[in-house]
Amino acid sequence: MLSYSIQNKLPVTFHGYIERERLISELGNYDIFIQPSRTEPFGYSVTEAMASGCVPICSKVGGLQDQVIHFQFDYSLKIKS
Repeated sequence: MLSYSIQNKLPVTFHGYIERERLISELGNYDIFIQPSRTEPFGYSVTEAMASGCVPICSKVGGLQDQVIHFQFDYSLKIKS
């Protein structure tokens, strides 16, 4: 995703680690949250993002597919193996 966004000059921000104290307030500044996991038993980060008002865009794997099933959107990623 990083190379795609750079090649296409997309206005995307990639964050590394964010301290827990800043995380929820930081998530509130964004509209979407992308979680392109190949495996994910339960995505705490997706739950935190949804609680902050972000629309999740994630792969339909593991617990992620159950977490966003009741969300009003179905934005999902197809992950190459």
